Amino acid sequence: MATDRKPGEISSLTGLRGVAALLVIITRYWFWARVTPVAALPSSVEPWTATSDIGMAIFFTLSGFVIALSYSHWNWRDRPIFNLVRLFFYRFARLYPAFFLFAILIVLRTPSLHDVSDPQVQRATCRHTCPYRKPHPRGIAIEMG
Repeated sequence: MATDRKPGEISSLTGLRGVAALLVIITRYWFWARVTPVAALPSSVEPWTATSDIGMAIFFTLSGFVIALSYSHWNWRDRPIFNLVRLFFYRFARLYPAFFLFAILIVLRTPSLHDVSDPQVQRATCRHTCPYRKPHPRGIAIEMG
């Protein structure tokens, strides 16, 4: 049986990461789209509606490990700054286009955001689509705008 594994991929961690993502999706879906009160759920279903914390922790921990594993073959010892900038560029290039696409879809589907000449709309869209936020001296992110 042939498998399409990437070099350095650990199948069991990929599977666990998928289960953790599924737990997060179930919990988020349950929170936003529930039609049944928690008290009316069967006792076997109720624990699955409260798994967001553990699912999120597992997913982000494994994602960090997978990202580190993916870029561990780079020459970090001799060129740390270059590789760090390259890592940020690669991660930005991978994540920001999908985020930006969904932000555009939300703007198009929300009638109150259609008037782009409104300063309040400009602040809201810039706050959520601009990758730069002015750092706060105490470490709290402050949105530009």
